[in-house]
Amino acid sequence: MKNSVRVALLASLIVCIPLTLAAQQSQDDTARQVLQNAVSASLPSSSQIPDSVSTGSISYFWASQKVDGSVTISTKGTAKVSFATSLSDGSKRNWIVNNTAGVSKVSGQPDAKIQRSSALSLASFNIPAVKAVQVLQDTTMKISYMGVTTKNEHTFHRIRAQKTFGKDDAAATGNKNLLIDFLVDPQTLQILRIEVRFASPSTDQIPDEAYVFTYSDYRTQNGYLLPFQIQEDVNGQRVWTVQLDSVDCNQSVSDSIFTF
Repeated sequence: MKNSVRVALLASLIVCIPLTLAAQQSQDDTARQVLQNAVSASLPSSSQIPDSVSTGSISYFWASQKVDGSVTISTKGTAKVSFATSLSDGSKRNWIVNNTAGVSKVSGQPDAKIQRSSALSLASFNIPAVKAVQVLQDTTMKISYMGVTTKNEHTFHRIRAQKTFGKDDAAATGNKNLLIDFLVDPQTLQILRIEVRFASPSTDQIPDEAYVFTYSDYRTQNGYLLPFQIQEDVNGQRVWTVQLDSVDCNQSVSDSIFTF
């Protein structure tokens, strides 16, 4: 009940934001207000990010085939995530991201390093409000209000976070800028879509790579408002769909899970 009241109060504020307020405030201030309100609607405290363990089912899509299985997602802080699956074909497909590095583990194959761009995309992917906290806390991110956008007959606030990498980071990402777009529902304050792209500085509106996470089936769990269905598309192709059965934000997750 408290959570619904909190969402209602915040929604009454944010509904007034659209283009009229954006004209009065700087884009950066408006963007930060929208993101912070979305965080406040989902997390009891943005200063205390919970460890979490989520379990459910997954459907992988590749080579025009669908393979089902189970999945366990473990997170710690804003930049550590473990994604472990056991599939119906007998294989296990796991990956770990720890800050900006990661590794993919597929049964019967040698471990493969996850590209830096993918690691940056996957950090905090399963709890979008935590991804927003990560962006808000990054002082190197430029955050802008891009206005109102419509997708599938649904209206969203579009918030863009852009990071221009320094020399060392640029070399590791192919000299690309990182663009993260948050699509926030103005009524519920739920983040329903995150688009992560890497683009050349001169053409940052034309992405070379695109990772899109879509969120739905939001539920209140342990005082947190969390999505129980998540989909990932890469460059327009569906990669997987996850349907969670449970999300536990009240247990400590060992750092050893994220070592490789």
